Amino acid sequence: MVKQDEPTDASETESSTKARPSTVQPAQSQPAYGWNLGRVFWGLLLVIVGGLILASNFGWLSVNWDNLWRLWPLMIVAAGLSVLSIRNRVWRILTLLLVLLSLAAVVFVTTGPFAVSQNARSYTATAQKLANITSADINLQAGMSHIDITSADQDAVAVARLDSNTASSLSEQSSRSGNTQTTNLTTDVGDHWWLGYMNSNFSLTLTRSLPLTLNLDVGPSETTADLSQAMVQSLKVKSGATKLNVTLGNRVDLTNVDIESGASAVVLRAPSSSGIRVKLDGGMLSSAMADLQNHNGTYESTSYASAAKKIDVTAHLGMASFTVERY
Repeated sequence: MVKQDEPTDASETESSTKARPSTVQPAQSQPAYGWNLGRVFWGLLLVIVGGLILASNFGWLSVNWDNLWRLWPLMIVAAGLSVLSIRNRVWRILTLLLVLLSLAAVVFVTTGPFAVSQNARSYTATAQKLANITSADINLQAGMSHIDITSADQDAVAVARLDSNTASSLSEQSSRSGNTQTTNLTTDVGDHWWLGYMNSNFSLTLTRSLPLTLNLDVGPSETTADLSQAMVQSLKVKSGATKLNVTLGNRVDLTNVDIESGASAVVLRAPSSSGIRVKLDGGMLSSAMADLQNHNGTYESTSYASAAKKIDVTAHLGMASFTVERY
């Protein structure tokens, strides 16, 4: 038997090399880098702030730097942009527009006509008593503010003062119908929460010599009304989220109170000699009714029927706490 020779290592290597198909390695493509919009944002922001400083130093622009910190939410925007790497052309354009709008807001808030200053301006208005008037209706319309109402022995029906860094006017208009004077007080205190710091304080002093109807239409506010010495026949309050503290007196036989508000904390103080009846409508978080007893959803003091002076309260409230106190 003829024995076949074993192939040498060299021949094996050569044959295996010929049998193995040749492969061509593709050239590696360069990675497509997206824009780092965080750097774009911060770079343009520094350029704009530097330009504003320069313009302010040369007197070309009046820049209110107090307002700049009110744009703190832009820090969140910048943080989000810094982690984005956008390769799609459409999204690049849209995001760049967002960056430009954010930077435009910096310029607008620091130099624009609606820039809010921390320095409050003062406005006053006086409603003089018209001839032969025996009663008065007073209507107040105001935005977000702290409101303080009291009474005094004065000739004027109402004296108002507004200290605000957001308002630009306080107007008063009075007219008569028969022997009743109607006075409208209006402020333009706006809802500038997005600009941050707000400072609006409104004070109203009412006459003690006339029976009064008082209507308050206010935004989210904190209202304190000491009406213990005023002759209030009717009090109507319509407001947003509010903290309301009202002290009523007993200078008229019947005082009607109507409160319509959102989330609220209401405290009503009344003389211990007055009979009180309270009807509540809304989602109450808590209530404290002093000496009032609950009769099928209506709270009434034990002396209400026989009391010479009465206070009737109707409250339509959102999530609220309602407290009745005696003095």
